[in-house]
Amino acid sequence: MRRKRIVIPLLLSLSVPGLAISQSLSPEVIAVGGSIDKNENLSLEWTLGESAVETVGLPERFYTQGFHQPMLLVEALPDEAVSLHRVEVYPNPVSSILTVKIESGESVSAPLKLSLIDVTGTSLLNKAASAPTETLQLDLKQAPAGMYMLQVITAEGQPVRVFKIVKQ
Repeated sequence: MRRKRIVIPLLLSLSVPGLAISQSLSPEVIAVGGSIDKNENLSLEWTLGESAVETVGLPERFYTQGFHQPMLLVEALPDEAVSLHRVEVYPNPVSSILTVKIESGESVSAPLKLSLIDVTGTSLLNKAASAPTETLQLDLKQAPAGMYMLQVITAEGQPVRVFKIVKQ
């Protein structure tokens, strides 16, 4: 009987401090790995190995469980830039050579510029078309497998299209 009187208070004294500090309101994510990479055009925050993550989406926004909340800002491209240019990219996914076919309207005199960007925001390849209507071949043999963005912009820097490119 005496032993029960000692064990119960001892167990309570060990468990109560753990319950008192078991939750924290500071923004922390417990994960195996992660990083934040930024440059002048892009910010990428990621974590690896979170034990439980859930996302709930609504038409106008989405929520991700935990403190690691991304901010997503989507801007529409100007209608005049899209209507003056027709750009096709193939094959996608690509293993070696990516073909970019550009057809610009008759009123366009300056050619478009292409920029291949990796997930960290680093520009891997920049190329300008030599004419408003042209087919370009981009050599991606040396690029590691992964996901890239191909930005197509006018000579003045106006965005025309952005393509998600998968390199196998």
